[in-house]
Amino acid sequence: MNHHSRVNPFEIALWVLGAVLIVGGIASSAWAIGRLGGGGPNSAGFVATQLIYTVAPAAVTAGLVAIVAALAFRAALLVVARRAASLAEEAPLVEPSATTVTMEAPGPASSAESALQGAPVSFDPPRFRQRQRATDHSAFKRPS
Repeated sequence: MNHHSRVNPFEIALWVLGAVLIVGGIASSAWAIGRLGGGGPNSAGFVATQLIYTVAPAAVTAGLVAIVAALAFRAALLVVARRAASLAEEAPLVEPSATTVTMEAPGPASSAESALQGAPVSFDPPRFRQRQRATDHSAFKRPS
């Protein structure tokens, strides 16, 4: 199978962001727990410790959500690639002349309508519909 994989910088950034948030949240929580009991409520260390207690769990949660989103994005890309590959193998291109549709109205009732009616209108299908697509129900079939 000739598979060209391109690097998506946004997907890489999502993976890195998720890892940094998880590792940073856990490391900062460990630092804050190690400072527990040091300094009074007016010291700078106390304020930093309380801030980390507030932000670290949210950072870990956001990192986990980013990792799940990156996995879902990768899975969606794989499904789209598989579907495109199966469509390319199964359905040949349809000749455009076979899909051209002309619409002709019945004869005009008055001379005013005959003046408005010109040549028959031809509707060419858009490019994305030139392929005969078979509906893929394989995800819903029972294993045999």
